[in-house]
Amino acid sequence: MRFRILSDINLLVNQTKGKYSLEQVLMNLLTFQNDPEYYPGLDAISDYRGCIITSDKTDFDKFMNRYLETNHVTGNVAILTDGSKETAMGMLYSLAQTKQTTRIFSSLEAACEWLDIDDERIMQFLHDKNPA
Repeated sequence: MRFRILSDINLLVNQTKGKYSLEQVLMNLLTFQNDPEYYPGLDAISDYRGCIITSDKTDFDKFMNRYLETNHVTGNVAILTDGSKETAMGMLYSLAQTKQTTRIFSSLEAACEWLDIDDERIMQFLHDKNPA
């Protein structure tokens, strides 16, 4: 997982690729909260395209309980996914949220339109194969 905070447009962009357990996803999500530029009101684009999340229902329930205890995000969250299991988990996740509005998208363009942002740096970050 990697992330970038674009403070000038109030946005956190994170990208997760590969195979992860829900516990690993949770630990990854909590890492950006230690960044000095982070604050809970950031909007977010979370890109899970190309990510396989290994879990069962029990894992998901534990994940949601722990995430809801530790998550302080209050901005809008756009989740990008291309897998049916990850889409279903994203939809369940969005239903459990009380502090933020979350939507699931298959394209970056639709996510950016929903967040009302247009910034080349988002596309550059998500397509950079060799991040600094």
